[in-house]
Amino acid sequence: MEVLGDISTLISVGEEVEGIFGGTTPPLSDIEAELATEVAAVFFGAQLQQQVIDAASQLQGAQQFFAINYLNAQNFHQTPAQLSTLLNSSESPGLNNLSTVALTVDGWLSAAVDQPAPKDLISTAMSVCLGVYLHMCLLYRERAANASPSDVALTEAANKESYARQAVQTMQSRVMNRIANRIACLGYSEGIWNPPSGDPTYAYAVPLSQAAISDSWFDGGSNGLLSSLPLQYPGGWNPSTVVQRVWHAYRRLLWSGADADYNQLLAALNDQGMGTIIGYRVTNVDHSMRDAFIANSLPGVRAFGKWAASARGVLMSLDAMGMRSPGLPQDGWHRCSQCGGLYFDADFPDGTKRCPKSGGQHASTDGGDYVIHVIPSTSDPATAPAGWQGGWCYCASCLLLFFRGSSPSVCSAGGQHNPASSGYYFLTVGDVPVRIGISAEQGWLFCNACSALHSYKSGVSVCPGKDGGPHSSDGSGNYWLSSLGSTA
Repeated sequence: MEVLGDISTLISVGEEVEGIFGGTTPPLSDIEAELATEVAAVFFGAQLQQQVIDAASQLQGAQQFFAINYLNAQNFHQTPAQLSTLLNSSESPGLNNLSTVALTVDGWLSAAVDQPAPKDLISTAMSVCLGVYLHMCLLYRERAANASPSDVALTEAANKESYARQAVQTMQSRVMNRIANRIACLGYSEGIWNPPSGDPTYAYAVPLSQAAISDSWFDGGSNGLLSSLPLQYPGGWNPSTVVQRVWHAYRRLLWSGADADYNQLLAALNDQGMGTIIGYRVTNVDHSMRDAFIANSLPGVRAFGKWAASARGVLMSLDAMGMRSPGLPQDGWHRCSQCGGLYFDADFPDGTKRCPKSGGQHASTDGGDYVIHVIPSTSDPATAPAGWQGGWCYCASCLLLFFRGSSPSVCSAGGQHNPASSGYYFLTVGDVPVRIGISAEQGWLFCNACSALHSYKSGVSVCPGKDGGPHSSDGSGNYWLSSLGSTA
């Protein structure tokens, strides 16, 4: 009631201010609506925060059980019957409690679509919800591994797979939309800097080309964070080239949070071509905006990238549990919008030839993030699991996925595909299973002219084995890939 009383007082003050300024302030109805929205956001945020705290406590209990109680029991070589007893005892995290927690946080996340809440709190809520689902599946998995008789084990395994698929179907779009929306906050602009008229300091200055990056994620709306020196300055820096280098590294860091991407972004920011113009001489360049960004905002960019990578990792782990997938799931695979091939988004230097269409880098305009499964081993698995096809490798020269056991093997970088640094990848061919977790996309084909996997979905098809002609898919099966979604 005190809050409502304060609102009433503020509305009265608003009426007085409106009268003093002759109606130039916002209408009373707008003030009232804005205050009501802010108060609702405060209450919603506080309630969500308490729910997340409660859920995190339950998750911590489940983590401690597996890290201490269950691990100690395994280390003391307890029998499957003893482990099964422990997993079903009061020491074990209650499945009903975990399920209730997951549904509660899931409900708040659904409400957060229409009701504003602190950005970091939403990310935390997603992480906690994913963690609860994961530990529920772990509990079912271990129960299945130690259960007897066999029909009980099959029931526990079915429960694990069911909850894993449910978790992925519930959380996949939330996580990927959040990552896509975060990346979409980046803005790039090119413009002209005009010298102030009538100022003798700029008597000989001319209009200068300049490029800039803004990031509307931070409080205060669209904030100009980084800009480049003009093209006309001594040194010949190109604004577009300098800022695009930052843009590329910025996006990668938001995606991965990896040390390598952080170091690349930091190196790009420290390029001598980055700065803010405060005069027409090259010495009159202000780096305070860039320095403030590095000190105050860059840690948040990196933290979001780490969250994004972690959330995608849990989604893929849950999917592997639900689909009985071989090997480890790996995302970061994209369809090249120039040649149609499936390539891995490794950050090779600009200009390295790998796309048969452009002669430069592969590029993805739809931003689809595909997941395939790999055994990162130097020993070739003898056989592929039922329903899966082995023999697929990553080419270190052109970054495409290709089938190792076929001929011809033609790489756009010249010669044959290079599997030297590849693990062993598995694909699925045929109809998509009815019961599936991560979304699936059919229409991927094997090219018998270059051995690469490709798709016509982008409307392009360029094969290095046919001198730039379209891929040849005669005799190919219909492959499908798991897709986390688009981050375009």
